Amino acid sequence: MSEDSNSFENLKCVWMQSNIVDYKLCNKNFTCDDCDFYRQITNKSGIRPGSDDAENKESPNLIIRTISKLKKLEPESPGSVILKNHIEIKNLFENIYFFGLSDFAKILIDNYDKIKFVKNGTNIEEGNWFFTIFGEWGKVDFFAPLNLFFLGKTLPEFNGNENNKWLGYIDINKELLSSAVLSHKEFSISVNKVLRYVKNTIKTSGNVGLTIQNGGDDIKFLHQAIGNENFEKLVHEIFSKNV
Repeated sequence: MSEDSNSFENLKCVWMQSNIVDYKLCNKNFTCDDCDFYRQITNKSGIRPGSDDAENKESPNLIIRTISKLKKLEPESPGSVILKNHIEIKNLFENIYFFGLSDFAKILIDNYDKIKFVKNGTNIEEGNWFFTIFGEWGKVDFFAPLNLFFLGKTLPEFNGNENNKWLGYIDINKELLSSAVLSHKEFSISVNKVLRYVKNTIKTSGNVGLTIQNGGDDIKFLHQAIGNENFEKLVHEIFSKNV
């Protein structure tokens, strides 16, 4: 081979070129049919690098869908504000706001059983516990990103099956709001952390997003793809911050 043919760019695996995996160099001279890595992914997921399905949110592969959704996210949401731990709020009137999970948080926490809140009418200081989300994968705590007054929930109970975007109502001092807003840099750090995590699943897991390893059942939720223990650790690192 010439020196040029051995350059880094020319050695990138087709899956790396398609941005599906972070790092994979080709050692098969691009004879993909002879590559165990290529066969493993395509046989399990039914997709081909560079195809529309590779970045299509309707792909049957949950990992691929998750990567595609994360890449399309914007750091701001029109008409509302995203706070530091990915709680999204929308002004109702005066100092009263709806609050709920941001689109990023809902992509990551795509399945849960219930949510436990502080009592109605509770003053919560910045950094103190606000609510906890429970699932078969474990639990994750959310802390108040600024001083707030919890007025109540929008529904009596939450079990993860609701289409309602907003979880409840809070009263906050607007003068404190600017310091609690999620910056574009903080948003990118969170998204890239999850992207690295789910892309690594493709490289290290034999199921690559279609079936659960120990049972063969279809994967429907992200925690099933990366494992309950790893998932709980990941959401804790991102959301359970005493900001």
